[in-house]
Amino acid sequence: MVISRANGNKTLGAIHTAALLEKQIGLSESANYFSKFSKAPVICKLVGRKVLDGVGQPTLEVEIYCTVKNYEKRICSTVMSSHSQIPENALPEKTEADEKERSDSVNTAVEWVNESLNMMLRDLKPTDQCTVDKMLGEYFTKKVEEKKGIQKQEEEEAEATLALTSCNPSATALPGKKKAANPGKKVAVAERTIPPAEPVESVLCGSLAIGGASLAIAKAGATISRIPLYLHIALLKCNQDSPKEITLPLPMVTLLNCEKISPSKLKLVKEVMLIPPVQLSLKQGIERVLDIQKEMMRLLEPPGKADSPKEITLPLPMVTLLNCEKISPSKLKLVKEVMLIPPVQLSLKQGIERVLDIQKEMMRLLEPPGKAPSPQLADSKKGRAHNTGKKAPPQALKRISHLGCLITGCDNLEQPLLLMQTACNNVGLELGTDMHLAINCAAHELMDYVKGKYEILTGTFKRPDEMVDMYVELINKFPFIIALIDPLRKEDRQQWNHICCALGSKCYLIAEDAATYISKLKIDQNINIPTCSGVVLKYINQTRVSDLIELTGLLDGQRHITILGSPDGESSDDSLVDLAVGLGARFIKLGGLSRGERVTKYNRLLAIEEELAKNRTLREANLEFTAFAEESQPEKQLSDVLPPPKQDSLPPQLSQPALQVHSLPAQLPENSTLT
Repeated sequence: MVISRANGNKTLGAIHTAALLEKQIGLSESANYFSKFSKAPVICKLVGRKVLDGVGQPTLEVEIYCTVKNYEKRICSTVMSSHSQIPENALPEKTEADEKERSDSVNTAVEWVNESLNMMLRDLKPTDQCTVDKMLGEYFTKKVEEKKGIQKQEEEEAEATLALTSCNPSATALPGKKKAANPGKKVAVAERTIPPAEPVESVLCGSLAIGGASLAIAKAGATISRIPLYLHIALLKCNQDSPKEITLPLPMVTLLNCEKISPSKLKLVKEVMLIPPVQLSLKQGIERVLDIQKEMMRLLEPPGKADSPKEITLPLPMVTLLNCEKISPSKLKLVKEVMLIPPVQLSLKQGIERVLDIQKEMMRLLEPPGKAPSPQLADSKKGRAHNTGKKAPPQALKRISHLGCLITGCDNLEQPLLLMQTACNNVGLELGTDMHLAINCAAHELMDYVKGKYEILTGTFKRPDEMVDMYVELINKFPFIIALIDPLRKEDRQQWNHICCALGSKCYLIAEDAATYISKLKIDQNINIPTCSGVVLKYINQTRVSDLIELTGLLDGQRHITILGSPDGESSDDSLVDLAVGLGARFIKLGGLSRGERVTKYNRLLAIEEELAKNRTLREANLEFTAFAEESQPEKQLSDVLPPPKQDSLPPQLSQPALQVHSLPAQLPENSTLT
């Protein structure tokens, strides 16, 4: 047999390649064998830096480096979400002060991470979350005590200064001393005594470093263990017992953000959210929400943009604002005119009014230096005009909110609900069967402490007891609403009891404002919140992963549901989704399906669903309410007493119990099956 030289070379080459592969496999097996005896990875460096969140505000990023097989390796990073309690219609001075405070806090947090925490956490295992969080907690407590000592010293110095000047009472007015009222002047007095608002908990400057370091190390522990973050969190919560099945939290998708400022009259509703039914997969639910969102955008478009052949479109005006001279002493010759074009969503009249406003401001800026008012004065005037109720031209659709949803203004409580109902009907969906609603009332922002009442509409006030009656009437009229968030202030605990007894078997009554500061929630193994169905937890400031694990365990034991919510200043970090899944949250509140930092989290939730379905570890979800009037009874599943609604064709592993809310009785039958 004759073998050509070419064929011989190919044969020898194949043999040589096979030998090399066999040698590499042998070396790899040897390396894998000896790697079992190598030292476990430990933290070698923390790096903190100042970055921007989704709304352009400064926040903290923490990077974790570990020593892995004697080499320094970057493991992961996390970006904290910023949280602000400043209302939307705050004065410019207050907003500016808040921004400065936030910037200082981020700078301090970066310093803590790069110096103190970097040294303190070095050589610890990233998988030892309890030890890390304990050390972080002790460090934070030390910083709080230092801050209290400084404040006490400042107060003592102020008292000493006051004592020196008290000998001249005419020159210095004593604090707390009130002027006598004029005899003929009426003084506004609260119509009924209400519990005073609890003082806002001060946030320690730099506290972001604690939460950022804890979450970053949790991500590093998951990476080192080669498991997803949600599974790592679930193992920490279950004391390293691997859960056989995991339930995905149901998304609360914000579709409408109702402005609480003029010209809109409605103040009670902050967000209108959609909750897909439990019998759908997450992917199918998100697709339904997107269909409704498209229809809602069509309904909210200005009349001039409607697709009708009988209508005529006006041309957009190009309004010349500046004419740049091409003669000396000016040097610029390229630009002859600078023109303004109003946005298409405005009417021509509104657009011209905007141009006039800009023209006035331009004239002010171009005034000679001696005539121009100071920017601070102009801002303060603008702030006062904004808060005096001066009406602006009404707009059906203005912009996308920082929450990732449509912004609109309404004049009564039923208007956004009927609008939502119309949008669903137009795409062939029925509210209460094919989709459910939740409302974020944010009632704590509406209290008029002079009158002792909530201002639900402009000029319309209601006492706390009247608010309960209003909500009962609302749910009876619109039974497809299955959740109310912050329907009352946290201080109105008696009214929380009343509303839970009246609506607890039909609707989730959720406390969000009461759970803003997790450090105030836990008191001697109890949850310091008013009577409610559950709470919205946010991972902000000095919150640690261990805090969430402990708190959700207590909430589970007390039959409260847990909702993980994203703060207003959200970042592109999607760790919140893994936290919600690993902690077993019933819902997750991420905002709308717009803006990249929010859509990223929905994409992560979809990826986790796909992974769990592939591994057949996706547990069926359900919705269940608590009848607070009969607290001795356990929770009842609605699927046991209600007929199943119509559902789409689903894979067997994603088929889930059905829920129908619109025919829910006030009291559950006595012979219903208990779970």
